[in-house]
Amino acid sequence: MTCSVDECQKSSNGKGAARGFCSMHYNRWLKYGDPHVSKIDRQSKHTICTVVGCDKPHKAKGYCQNHRVRFAKYGSPTGRSPKFRCKAKWVEANVAYQGDDCLKWPFGVSDHGRGTVSFRKRNISAPRAMCILAHGEPPTKKHDAAHSCGKGHEGCMNPRHLSWKTRKENEADKVGHGTLRRGTAINTNKLTEEDVINVRRLIKDGTPGVDIARLYGITPAMVSNIKVGKAWAWLDCETETAKEANRC
Repeated sequence: MTCSVDECQKSSNGKGAARGFCSMHYNRWLKYGDPHVSKIDRQSKHTICTVVGCDKPHKAKGYCQNHRVRFAKYGSPTGRSPKFRCKAKWVEANVAYQGDDCLKWPFGVSDHGRGTVSFRKRNISAPRAMCILAHGEPPTKKHDAAHSCGKGHEGCMNPRHLSWKTRKENEADKVGHGTLRRGTAINTNKLTEEDVINVRRLIKDGTPGVDIARLYGITPAMVSNIKVGKAWAWLDCETETAKEANRC
């Protein structure tokens, strides 16, 4: 005999079958009280997520995997963690801060000392979000949220200390603040400033790059980078010769 469910041709006498159903429909009857109910919505198998603007494949309950998880966790497919919302609210609440001292970010930070916040449907650095609210959109996407106090790495969020600057201007500020790690401040660096000056002298004298690399325990590529100014170029601006020649 076949299963009593219409269009099902499976046997109702097989292993796990009972009450006139095949094993599959009998298990559905036991679990849901209806042999026609399935955990998998087969009618929506090839549709997309029902959330407006989402074109990801349907997973369950009308949602894609991402929105289904949010629905289960927050009760809404577009719900956000209260923790992230709290961060955004903190930024909004302090955008009018008038103090001169550094306003410290109270949440977790990255290895660079800066926090992140969910802002306008994307995750960005907290100082950038604060700078947008306090000073408007950046002139270009490549502009940085620069700190006049030089304490961005310590979590400063004071809107009065923030401004939009190009990457070059921001890096120059870091040099002035003494927060830019370069040269011997980088613990993996193998050369000292005196070594670099000697390498340049050897290059000028025509010594092969391979020999120079072997002498200082560096790669020929590093020798080449020093030669063309891709590495240690800033050292030119701190030598008396360069200053006298008005090259910096």
